Amino acid sequence: MHEFVTIATFTLPHEASILAARLEDEGIETYLRDELTVQQNNFYSHALGGVKLQVRENDVENALKIMQGSGYIGEHAAKEISDSAAINSIDEKKQKKIKRIFIFVFVLTAILTIIAYISSRPTMEELLTRKSWNIEEITFDSVKVHAATRTISIAWKNHKSEGTLIFFRNGEVSLPGVGGSSENGQWIVDEDRILIHGLGQMKKIFEGIYSIKIDGNELVLRSRHTVIRCTRMPW
Repeated sequence: MHEFVTIATFTLPHEASILAARLEDEGIETYLRDELTVQQNNFYSHALGGVKLQVRENDVENALKIMQGSGYIGEHAAKEISDSAAINSIDEKKQKKIKRIFIFVFVLTAILTIIAYISSRPTMEELLTRKSWNIEEITFDSVKVHAATRTISIAWKNHKSEGTLIFFRNGEVSLPGVGGSSENGQWIVDEDRILIHGLGQMKKIFEGIYSIKIDGNELVLRSRHTVIRCTRMPW
């Protein structure tokens, strides 16, 4: 579709409307740019460069002939307006092309940034296996369970300890056992859920499907019966 180009400017909207009506009677589509803004306050007219009477590119020559015949412009002025309209049309096309290119580059950059961010984020498996976890609290059916492994028997940095939780990359997991020993099992992670299974004596307490919540160095595993609250250890 042909773009609108300016063929005349007027200080007041009603001046532009008279010529626009004349052109519309001849079957030429018109558009009064900045008409509503200037109507609200005539002082805006000078700041905006007046009310612009615009027609389609393919109607410029016919519109200028009508303006000549109606005494709005002379032959020389018509040629200048025609040349100016052609130049403005080219400039507007360039501006629109540049705008489209800018939008495309902006959207592409945003997409690449999102992809880079997502690809650089550690997976849940990486977050769990990065370091060992100090278990600060274990509750089973809302009752606190106390068990400590030989791997850690004292508190560190004012953190209380109920033992150590270690997720190994080979799919094994180490949890506090009975009598100060640790107990090993298997773990499988699926997005924000984890299945712990294959345990022995601590099966009733620790086996199950847990939701995972990691906030910085804090980890909370929550199953139907058991809640394990941990803090990431510095080693």
